[in-house]
Amino acid sequence: MYGVNVVGDISKLERNQSSVTIQFSCDPMRRKELISYIHDSIKRIKEELVTDKELEVYKKKFKVSYETDIKENDYWIDRIVESYTLNTPLDNIPKIPSIVAKLSREDIRDIANRLFGDNVLQAELNPR
Repeated sequence: MYGVNVVGDISKLERNQSSVTIQFSCDPMRRKELISYIHDSIKRIKEELVTDKELEVYKKKFKVSYETDIKENDYWIDRIVESYTLNTPLDNIPKIPSIVAKLSREDIRDIANRLFGDNVLQAELNPR
């Protein structure tokens, strides 16, 4: 595998909707193996609880990312626009770390089941 990019998006505009995009580049001979691995991983996270270690790693990475992001103007511009567009209070922003800290293994499974539904689009770019 040469690179992986995973992006989640939850939108309240117009209608509540969410999407998860998983992109990767790899040796074309390994394409099916990696697609199968992704589908198996999604199934696992929907059916089983993540481990305590996996959840702790996520929380630590989130904390570092959040502490870095809040020092950047782009982060605040995005949050201000989001607050205006979605009519959400800006004072929710400092509450985000405590919300993430309270996430449980069951919460992750429940979120995964809401994000990863049956509506899947799979597209492949194959070199000639």
